[in-house]
Amino acid sequence: MSSYETIAVELADSVALVRLDRPDRMNALSATLVRELGSVVAEAERDDAVHVLVITGDERAFSAGADLKETAPPLSEEEINSVFNGLENLPKPTIAAIRGWCIAGGLELALACDLRVAATDAKIGDWHVKIDSIGGAGATVRLARLVGLARAKELVYTGAAVNGEAAYRIGLVNRVCSADDVVETALVLGREIAEHNPVTLAHAKRALRLGADLDLCHALEVSLQVQGELVRALGGDFGARFEARQEKRRSRARS
Repeated sequence: MSSYETIAVELADSVALVRLDRPDRMNALSATLVRELGSVVAEAERDDAVHVLVITGDERAFSAGADLKETAPPLSEEEINSVFNGLENLPKPTIAAIRGWCIAGGLELALACDLRVAATDAKIGDWHVKIDSIGGAGATVRLARLVGLARAKELVYTGAAVNGEAAYRIGLVNRVCSADDVVETALVLGREIAEHNPVTLAHAKRALRLGADLDLCHALEVSLQVQGELVRALGGDFGARFEARQEKRRSRARS
């Protein structure tokens, strides 16, 4: 993948590790970083070698949110939402690997990912209320849909930052581990996901996304529609494909 000014990208085993790289600003979201992230997402969508995207920061911060000290013209809410929506709609699974601070816009970035892995001592919260703002890139929307309205209200109204253990208990993150293990845990999860057919994963993600906000009857209709599209894309011989994958795994185990 391409090289960037504020982001480092590594690709191994079909998993792209995307590191936000502004350590002097706690990976705050500058205009350059957000635009480069948009380019990374677009490039990942085009690249058949990428099956899963893992986004992380460093040991101090996943991201401390928008860079309030940036001297360049600030990002518009439309632009940052365009990038985050593009990440959410990327037809490949995405994982946020969270260490240190993950607040305000940093939380909104993590919420745009499919899954989240956090350090036990991470500090995760909305925080917009502390700067007399309301998160315009998904904090009040994705947060409520993920953890429920009551818990989202508490986090938004108080501006509190919870640790990884508390975030796990309320369903804000999927896995929690020591800070030293966060990135590797996310990569192991990414490699596990990447073993599956990317076409199947793309359809599964689409079905989940489309059905999440529908009533049960319409969500089931959507799932059947997407399943039909998948069958037409791959053919219907599920057993043969399953056996081929099993044989491939057995071959790897023998080698």
